[in-house]
Amino acid sequence: MTIALALSLTLLLAGTLGLVDAKEHAAEILRGIDFNETLFHGMLAFLLCAGAQHLDLNDLRSETVAVLLLYCSW
Repeated sequence: MTIALALSLTLLLAGTLGLVDAKEHAAEILRGIDFNETLFHGMLAFLLCAGAQHLDLNDLRSETVAVLLLYCSW
């Protein structure tokens, strides 16, 4: 989110100063991003890590059978 905010502010500033056409430049940047690739390879690891930090192992142990059934069915 910080990177997106910084990029947005930079584009707005550059557009205000007349250096670039901010809307066209932003559209060009967005066209160049493969969102599936970005989501699965860029953000998924951080989301899984954040979720794992809030995992209670005692609760997980009590659901061992359900977890194994889900794992085996996949």
